[in-house]
Amino acid sequence: MELKQEEFLHGEYVILERRANLLINPKDYGLGRMKYNLQRKEAVGGKMYVTNYRLLFKPHLINRVKGLHSILLHNIQNARDSSFLFMRKMEVTANNLSYEFVVGKREELMRTIETAKRNITPQQKIELERQMHERTGGLDKFDTMDKAIKIFFNLI
Repeated sequence: MELKQEEFLHGEYVILERRANLLINPKDYGLGRMKYNLQRKEAVGGKMYVTNYRLLFKPHLINRVKGLHSILLHNIQNARDSSFLFMRKMEVTANNLSYEFVVGKREELMRTIETAKRNITPQQKIELERQMHERTGGLDKFDTMDKAIKIFFNLI
């Protein structure tokens, strides 16, 4: 679940990492609802990374989605603590889309994101947009794991 060298942009490095869950709508990835999941959203376990350029989320292997979710820091409009009762959540809004993460130490994460965001120069923003445009990827359905998880839960 560690980042591979080829997943970094030119000059990019990790500032902070945390274990986290990304809450997704399974339909957005072509997935059906799990038999025993009573909620609309599904928690995808993995690691969140704050780099000097991006907020990244990389799922661990036992998930129904795979890949690398990437948000350029300068596109983040808002990062806020959206915790409710015992659920420690952080909501990130970027490019008018909202992402919810279940993660600890949210205040530190939000400060780190804001500090790194302020350090990106206008020239770097242009170059980062160019680099991101050349890349493909994001989170995708992991068919093999989806089938395995469905079989496992049908046996219980």
